[in-house]
Amino acid sequence: MEATLQGFGKMGISTPLIYLSTCTEFLGGLFLIIGLLTRPAAFAVMINMLVATLVTLPHGFMGPTGAQTPFIFLIIDIVILLAGPMAYSVDRIIFGKSG
Repeated sequence: MEATLQGFGKMGISTPLIYLSTCTEFLGGLFLIIGLLTRPAAFAVMINMLVATLVTLPHGFMGPTGAQTPFIFLIIDIVILLAGPMAYSVDRIIFGKSG
């Protein structure tokens, strides 16, 4: 976590936002994997990836510090947000529906 704080700190991002981003990526990713609160989790991670794409875009789109990786995750999150939970998800068990 210390390396994350230093890396984001060099970009001028405040410490509370660094913790918010880290928690969003971890918990949002976990929720997406198990299919719990799929659409809210996808929305939160989508916003996080949109900001990551915009922050890394000045370094170019391609390359090791480029925006291609957060952009790909942004597109994936948009698809998950639109599709919603599928058949094998905790949402389906709890709420009894998918999609």
